[in-house]
Amino acid sequence: MTARDTEIVRELAKRYMEMALSEKQQRMNRRMRDTNDLKITRPPVLLDEIPWYQMDIDGELTCLCEDPGARGVEYGFRIALYRWKYFKADTLFEPFWRVRMSYDSTGMGISRDETIIRSDEYNNIVSHSFRDVLEDEQAWANTYIQKYQCQNGEERILPTCPVRLGSHGAFALGKPVMYGENNEEILETLGYTGEEIAKLKENGTIG
Repeated sequence: MTARDTEIVRELAKRYMEMALSEKQQRMNRRMRDTNDLKITRPPVLLDEIPWYQMDIDGELTCLCEDPGARGVEYGFRIALYRWKYFKADTLFEPFWRVRMSYDSTGMGISRDETIIRSDEYNNIVSHSFRDVLEDEQAWANTYIQKYQCQNGEERILPTCPVRLGSHGAFALGKPVMYGENNEEILETLGYTGEEIAKLKENGTIG
């Protein structure tokens, strides 16, 4: 990372912090908290799914850093400042910057079977067409999806966990435990007599 890269990122970070600590952002923070606390207030208005590659007006989103890592941080700052300038809405800019952890992954062995439709190669907003797993013979053969007979006689199709330990076989769907089903058994282990349990049922303490 060159000295010029450092200077660019620091200047953008300074502008970002001035924005994040502004009075408007303090009000935004309170509004977000009130909304999350279910208080009666104006709901926040957020604007997402923005085609950023089409929004570069007068080079305001053009990165100048040479280092790839610095360019990533620079681009994030530029997007935040661009939002603040042109369409604030109720976007909350927190007074710190999140740095993603660096890691490598071999994946978990599960991937989406889909067709991606995009208007052009630069667009980050795409459409997805997923293949229906209910038609996948391998999913049925591996019992990743199973048929289940409900207590009312209706049949449903339920997914099971596709990740399994070698010591375990297919996941078996069984009758779900009903609310209060084991009340008597648990109370007996706690020392309640049959007469005491009957009284608890009678007065509605247990079902």
